Amino acid sequence: MEYPKLRPVQFFPVVAEGKLMGCIHDPQRFCDKPLIIPWDIVPVLASLDGKHSLQDIKVEYTKNCGNILFHEDLISFLERLDYYLLLHSKRFDEFKEKLTKEFINSPVRPAFFSGLSYPADPRLLIEKFEAYFTSPEGPGWPDKNRKINNRLTGIIAPHIDLESGGHCYAWAYSELIKSSYLPELFIILGTCHAGVENMFCLTDKTFLTPLGEVKCNKKFIGCIKNRCHADIFSEELLHRSEHTIEFQALFLKFIWERFSVNKPALEICPILCSFTPDSLSEGSPQKDIYNDFIEALKKAILYFGKSVCIIASADLSHIGAKFGDLDVFDTPITQVCFDEDIMMLEIIAQKDRKGFRDNMMRSYLKRRICGYPPITVMLDILPPSQGKILNYGHSIVDEQGSMTTFASMIFFE
Repeated sequence: MEYPKLRPVQFFPVVAEGKLMGCIHDPQRFCDKPLIIPWDIVPVLASLDGKHSLQDIKVEYTKNCGNILFHEDLISFLERLDYYLLLHSKRFDEFKEKLTKEFINSPVRPAFFSGLSYPADPRLLIEKFEAYFTSPEGPGWPDKNRKINNRLTGIIAPHIDLESGGHCYAWAYSELIKSSYLPELFIILGTCHAGVENMFCLTDKTFLTPLGEVKCNKKFIGCIKNRCHADIFSEELLHRSEHTIEFQALFLKFIWERFSVNKPALEICPILCSFTPDSLSEGSPQKDIYNDFIEALKKAILYFGKSVCIIASADLSHIGAKFGDLDVFDTPITQVCFDEDIMMLEIIAQKDRKGFRDNMMRSYLKRRICGYPPITVMLDILPPSQGKILNYGHSIVDEQGSMTTFASMIFFE
């Protein structure tokens, strides 16, 4: 471990027992517990790039902090990081290899967040989901006998934890209950928080939920795979612990059980996406990968020849200390964020792809719209549709007032 290297992780400040501390979270959840570290050791993280030796790290620390970092303290810290599987190391490689083999060889994708983010008991889960609809913030329980004729072509729903945004999910999925036409396939576009080298990552495994299985349409997914030049299955392990598709599949399964007759089989195509507005700029090598995938997806939809609904699993702005903002966010500043979000949603509702891209080029970094990738893909593959904003909200995510915003929308013929 002469040149230690930190894996891609998320870092944010937290207050623990009245003290400012650092929190390291692994978005791939190889270790499901976040690591809390003393604030005075945080500067070491910047040097864990695989290029700094142990001696370099100590020198850099002294230069930046004015204090001596003893060798035994550095080794102890690195051993702790390795224990939490946060370093590129032999221990991590062996763990990942074993986990990858188990996942790839399994025909199913287990419900990773069952018992963590939602109840594993089906009865308790149904009660909680019904409460999302009937709560004061929810849309109310729709009368499934009073149908509307609109055919849903697209849904934007949050992917924030269900306790914070369950009512907002309900606004989107209540429209599915009311629709006269049930889609025969749902393409679920989810943000991949761990990043995807080839921009897109698919799996055709059956998604397990406490309410039963949600199957993938293997023929449709194979159609996409055969038309893509990039290997869209090379990072399939990312699906194991990413919640952005799991939460939508769970809501779909809950909704599907509300229909008793004349319903097609529930099938999905799960796609994890990861890219920034700069990735699609002229001259970017990633733009060719993006265009190749979009064309493959469009052709698969065309050859499928049945009704398709596209779900973008997308949160919006992330502002505050947790996400790197040093300013104190007061009411006027947060109101500006809310206003900018609504303006962006109106652009999306109009299916204005250029307007959305221009908006993101100006404000993506400032507001950290993590739903940018799935929304971008949705706008590129939606058929002629009308958009409608249903609900908008936010959740405070730490004691410093950091917040995440989210919304639900539908698109219909």
